[in-house]
Amino acid sequence: MDSVKYILRRFIGSSILISLLFIVLNIAGFLLFSYMLFVSKYSDNLDTSDSREIKSNLIMIEDNLVLKDGKVYFR
Repeated sequence: MDSVKYILRRFIGSSILISLLFIVLNIAGFLLFSYMLFVSKYSDNLDTSDSREIKSNLIMIEDNLVLKDGKVYFR
């Protein structure tokens, strides 16, 4: 009888721990997904990596190449 109680106690304890781990991982995944969704939605407004001002009629192709009026110029 003691062995049955021991096995049941181990089974119930491990199932509770697995359930708690599953809940914690789901919460962490949800928070990570929400953060990535926020970053992807507002990343255009937060991008300050290029401090150079680009004029409205210029299109930056690479770091030193600029497209202006259909022609490629070195900057």
